[in-house]
This record gives sequence, C-alpha cells and structure tokens, in this order.
Amino acid sequence: IIRLINEKMAYNKAFQVCLKHRISLNLLHDLNIDQFDNNVTLFVKQIASVENLNLFIFDLVDDNVVETLYPSMNELHISQKFVDPIYKRPRQSEKCYKVDKICNLLIDTLKSIDEQGFYLSSLTCFAKRYSGTDLEGAVVYLKSLSDKYPELKGRMLDDGLKHLARLADVNDLY
Repeated sequence: IIRLINEKMAYNKAFQVCLKHRISLNLLHDLNIDQFDNNVTLFVKQIASVENLNLFIFDLVDDNVVETLYPSMNELHISQKFVDPIYKRPRQSEKCYKVDKICNLLIDTLKSIDEQGFYLSSLTCFAKRYSGTDLEGAVVYLKSLSDKYPELKGRMLDDGLKHLARLADVNDLY
C-alpha cells in the first residue's frame, strides 16, 4: 500500500500510513530514490509541518530500509535503475551518505520555500548530517538567520538553541 501511495507522490498520505503503522519513514525515500530526490519541494509542501519534517529527518538512516528492514519488498518491486544485474539487489553505493544527501536537499528546499517557517527543520538537518557532527554549521546558520531577520532575532536564537540542545549533546554545542 505504501509503495502505491508513494508512487503517486502522495507523500503526506504515505507519511501518515507509516506513522500509524510504525513503519520506518525512510521508505518515503528508499522506495523510489530518484522520484524523491526530484520532488523534494513537493514532499516538503505536502508534509508542511515542522514537527513531521523533523520526525522524518530524525528517523533517517544511511541504510536502504527496503533492503535491510523490509527485504520482502525487494521481491515485489524494485527500481531497475538501482539494481546491480549481477546480484539482483540495490547497489551498496546507493546507501552511502543517504542521510547527508537528503539533509542537503532539504536545507536548500526549506530555504527556498519558507526559511523563517522551516528554520527548525533546517537546524534538524544540520544536526543530523555528517553523522551528527555539523553542529557548528547549525549555529552559523542560526546566527545568519538572526542577522537576516533582526525582528525575530531573540525568538529565533532562543528557540533554535533549545531545539539543538534537544538533538545533540549540550557540551558539543558549547
């Protein structure tokens, strides 16, 4: 069912089904990698909630969950573009740096759609990418936002730092 919903690019519906049935949100990407990568803007607009985007980002893992958590889905359908014909399974290189790639795509997309509205999701991406070591990038981004939107500076800095403190070791932030 999720595959069919996802193929129709009904990302919010697929997201809700995954949440309801406690299925990895990575499926939204891993079921059709090219489709997701080419439609990140549509994905963000359909999810449209900072909290839900943060759930998606925080759930990301580098493994292709179609191969690791849900291997029976491989038998049902798999995009031929990502199949190694010798082994009849997704190439391992597709899983490498998946989290970083998605986070970078999301940061760019969130900035272009509504930088102020989605800044906490962008911070989540910074905190998640590079194996959780881009906290400096998150703080620099937060500072640039507070300079860009001085009328929101206090609230943005406060909320942003609190958000990062929930995601990372506080000692790493300071």
